Amino acid sequence: MKYNLRPYQQEAVDIVNSLESGSYLLNLATGLGKTVIFTSFKRKGRVLVLVHREELAYQAKSKYDCPVGLEMAEHKSNGEEVIIASVQSLVRRLNKFSKDYFDMIIIDERSSCCSTYI
Repeated sequence: MKYNLRPYQQEAVDIVNSLESGSYLLNLATGLGKTVIFTSFKRKGRVLVLVHREELAYQAKSKYDCPVGLEMAEHKSNGEEVIIASVQSLVRRLNKFSKDYFDMIIIDERSSCCSTYI
């Protein structure tokens, strides 16, 4: 689903989309739309989104415009382009994925500093 992003959200998306491969930190205050931002990034292959709470997984899933798999509790993904996983479940299922299976990993970490790591 396409969203009309606010100017600062669009700026963040444009910056991330222009970056070379690497590790980056996007830090935004609570309520500024981190989920809408990271679901708007240009996908370059398979994406893993790690979350710490079930409601964050469902929130992110509802914002993507492609098939999304879940890896948490009773949910198991089936090779979708985007997989959203709870950290707790993925730790027990790491053998399901090769170490180079994902091209982009997004860690939606809200509990400590309201950041999204990409």
